[in-house]
Amino acid sequence: MPKRSCLSTADGSSGDWMFWGVFDGHSQALISFVTRELNSTYKAASSKSGFPYPSPEAIDAAIKRGFVNLDNEIVHKSVDRVLKANSKRVAAELLAPALSGSCALLAFYDSSSKLLHVACTGDSRAVLGRRTPNGKWTATPLSEDQTGSTVSEAQRLRREHPGEDNVVRNGRVLGNLEPTRAFGDAFYKWKRDTQDKIKRHFFGHTTLRYGGTCRNVN
Repeated sequence: MPKRSCLSTADGSSGDWMFWGVFDGHSQALISFVTRELNSTYKAASSKSGFPYPSPEAIDAAIKRGFVNLDNEIVHKSVDRVLKANSKRVAAELLAPALSGSCALLAFYDSSSKLLHVACTGDSRAVLGRRTPNGKWTATPLSEDQTGSTVSEAQRLRREHPGEDNVVRNGRVLGNLEPTRAFGDAFYKWKRDTQDKIKRHFFGHTTLRYGGTCRNVN
């Protein structure tokens, strides 16, 4: 699968802020979009959270807002723009990031506090490597895979979709998609009437066979 990574730094009076991002996309269209938008999203969010002395809680909140706001921009706001434009050419361009998908792993380090924050959506994994005094290395997972095969994720989806027996099938969302959280993958997030409208007016995949309530993938 295509992969891309990025690094950006921001200098403040409290020290250096460093970001590392890894994006694992199951379609190419979204990778460059996520890489570009995450940089601007987190720079804006960090400045609003009390820079240059943000609390760890403020940083966590900014990261969560960034993930949610970016996905809403990709999945839902693109539909509004497409319906206003009423053009198949515009639809093809604007909906490409929404119809494809990308897992994301973000690490943020503040050199003054020496705190490392890790955020994950999908099945990219963060692992902390440490060298012990005797020269051996240890590996500590810092994130949990968010897939249909992860027990806690399967339980969460079944709680959020009561009565939908196929919400997780064969370790996959609706028997198709392995990640239970990702940017994009709009056909697992749009309501049925939105899917039908996009398909009828422009183009699109066939409505998911086991589709139920909206937002199967968060």
